[in-house]
Amino acid sequence: MLSTPALIACLEDTAADALRPHFAPATASLGTWIGVRHTGPARTGEQFVVTAVIADVRGRRYLFDVQATVDGRRIGDGQVAQTLVSRAGVAEPSSPAT
Repeated sequence: MLSTPALIACLEDTAADALRPHFAPATASLGTWIGVRHTGPARTGEQFVVTAVIADVRGRRYLFDVQATVDGRRIGDGQVAQTLVSRAGVAEPSSPAT
């Protein structure tokens, strides 16, 4: 079974993965907010698909609508926020494609 913490990790990782190709040098993202529902099971061996679509951008903060499905059946959804940070100070985000 897919646990709720594992589902949350997959939703958050997918949002971060969507931003990663658009990072400026020495930039990273941090998960800064999450609100999700785990609405159905994914049993051992079942493949699930996770999607993340940008819903809002406010400066360095990117809010994503996220969803997980098994064979087209929704097993979880919600929103996660990723905030861009830099080791050298405030990161300047580039515009990622959705």
